[in-house]
Amino acid sequence: MKKFTTLKTLLVGLLACAATSVWGAEGDKIYSNDFSEKNQTDFATWIGTGKVPAGYGYTILGRNGAFSIETGALVHTAPNGKSKSNVYDGDFGTFTEAITTATASRNYVLSFDITLAITNHIACKSIFEISGEDKKTILCLFADHTRANSATGATSYGYIVGGNNAFATADPTFTAKTNTEGWIGDGTKHVIAENINGMTGSKTYHVVLDAQTAGMAKLTIKEGETTIVNGENVSISAQKGLKYIYLANYNSWENPSSQITIDNLSIVEGAPTVQATANYSVKYIANISGTETEIKAQETRSGYVGNTISLLDADKYDIVFNNVKYIYSSDNASSKTIADDNSTEVTVIFAEAPSYTYSVIDNLGNTLASGSTYKGNDVNFYVPYFVFKEGKFYHTPSLDKGSLSYAQGIIASISENTTINVTYTEEENTNVVFYSEAENLSGITPYEDNYTKIRMSNGKTGYYATQTAFTSLPAGYYTLTAASRSANTTFYAGSLGEGSELMTLSSSGAVVATTSNLFILTETTDIYTSVGGLSNYFDYVIIRKLPSTVTATIGANGFSTFASEYNVKLPSGVTAYTAQVSGNYVNFTEVESGEIPANKGVLLKGTTGEITLDVIATATALGSNDFKVNSSGATFDAAENTTYFAMVKDRNPLTFGTVNPATVAIPANKAYLAVPAAISIESGARLTAIFDGEATAIKTVENAKAGKTIYNLNGQRVNKAQKGLYIVNGKKTIVK
Repeated sequence: MKKFTTLKTLLVGLLACAATSVWGAEGDKIYSNDFSEKNQTDFATWIGTGKVPAGYGYTILGRNGAFSIETGALVHTAPNGKSKSNVYDGDFGTFTEAITTATASRNYVLSFDITLAITNHIACKSIFEISGEDKKTILCLFADHTRANSATGATSYGYIVGGNNAFATADPTFTAKTNTEGWIGDGTKHVIAENINGMTGSKTYHVVLDAQTAGMAKLTIKEGETTIVNGENVSISAQKGLKYIYLANYNSWENPSSQITIDNLSIVEGAPTVQATANYSVKYIANISGTETEIKAQETRSGYVGNTISLLDADKYDIVFNNVKYIYSSDNASSKTIADDNSTEVTVIFAEAPSYTYSVIDNLGNTLASGSTYKGNDVNFYVPYFVFKEGKFYHTPSLDKGSLSYAQGIIASISENTTINVTYTEEENTNVVFYSEAENLSGITPYEDNYTKIRMSNGKTGYYATQTAFTSLPAGYYTLTAASRSANTTFYAGSLGEGSELMTLSSSGAVVATTSNLFILTETTDIYTSVGGLSNYFDYVIIRKLPSTVTATIGANGFSTFASEYNVKLPSGVTAYTAQVSGNYVNFTEVESGEIPANKGVLLKGTTGEITLDVIATATALGSNDFKVNSSGATFDAAENTTYFAMVKDRNPLTFGTVNPATVAIPANKAYLAVPAAISIESGARLTAIFDGEATAIKTVENAKAGKTIYNLNGQRVNKAQKGLYIVNGKKTIVK
């Protein structure tokens, strides 16, 4: 196609008028562009990121869109939308002069090829729109990907002719968000393909809008060789010329990826199309109990007389009639041509869909969901995070966006009888004495919505509207765990009110589990939650009963390493120390508070034998401490360039020997030292133990070799002792 540098130059050359066909192949070309050149000037203006025409909101256009000309096509890409801010990524083009629209004796035919593509995205809408000078929509093509859940969704493709331009109707004062309902203006939305599953997809169309006089036009859309919109009569604003072209991407989630490709854009002006049109009807029929029955209201459409009729994709979509699902079987469209007396009828035949059963079972003998549904239907089911059964507590091994989305599972497009298995794993040493889903508690107000269904255990939540105790606990030591999202529920012991709070769930955008500090009940006590509405809901509650004391054993050498899953207080006569490795020394510092926080390692010193430590609600934090704790009690892989030391049982003097944690399991209630290479230890040296600054013992880092070994107080091995204090074969020796 010949390129013209300006619209004005081209208009000067419009001296003759030729007949025009429905595809705009003939007539006076007032604009044509096959985008075969990368630097084009014949399109008046392409405006990029951050620019908008007067009267348009910045929020709506000019975010992250980008234009490029690739392999002879104009490509608009919106690669990275602003995270969760409900904005468009858009750019637009403006003709230098408005293209004259239809008059009493003239019309225009607009034609182009377009590909709307969506890849790897949720809740994405891509838009190509041509508008007039009055900011009224002349033609809009769209792809609308709806967010069914975090992993799937379906895309619809369609068009709008007429109505107010979406970008003009949005509030230009918005700076961060825009209403998700107004994304393509207020014209009638016509869907030509829908329910296309998956997060990726594209459609390529050849589009022709043949603008008639007095605001009337005929729209034809082809997909390949198939005509899917056949000369449909549509109303447009015919008083204002073609002015703006918009390409935009709307996203309501983060990291969208969509693309709009335009090619062979042509505008031809000529005499109005004179080909005759007529109406035809499309009927949707099913045989019900031997009687042909219309299961959906028939549709009346128009097309060119003599043309063969092509059905829309939507004509073959499933239909639910009287709660029964019917699926497409056949049609007679290909044998029909449009008659000039509006009498043509097309019949689309449907048959009742087969039905299949489904069940969701767990490995504990519970049926979590069951039922039956029609072929092709999706089934959502919901599972609890936890199961408390016969005194044992279980959890699901994985609740993520894979097979299960949080607590929601999806059986997609059922095609046979289906069984889904959910596996629960027993938790060890959990001491659980109470567990319940919020919605199952007595007196609770259950609640569910789309968010709770995919995020919350068992797909539901609940809140107390009135003061109600949900359980009663005997005297003892307890912790309480609960979960919520965007709620500030407080749990109380004994009564609602200040001074009895156990914990408050934090407000968050995600479901967050919170565990209280240990609380001590001296008598049987009722447990409550705050009352109110949806700001006080919670997902589930777990109560664990803790022991009041734990035990440890001091070795024959008067020492033992120690760690506990609870906060504890030392008994009289026992001292705890933290450790800090420096050079050839291990500095042991007394824990002056006498309190050891949960899961923190220390060295205990006291009289040989078993000791009892009281469990306490909170413990003072320890200072710098190189002791580590292996909470699982199992073997683990050693970190690179790290040496591990564990106390040798009953060895005197106090000795820490090297261990390989991959082959020797360090018990869960013991502590060890992990010394990285960055802390320099001289080869063959022994670590001197310093208690509160005084060298009182020697720690070996390797077994003593045969013969006499001599070390000075710096831990350095020497061949011969001079005057002074030495360690000879592990014993203090004074050389005079």
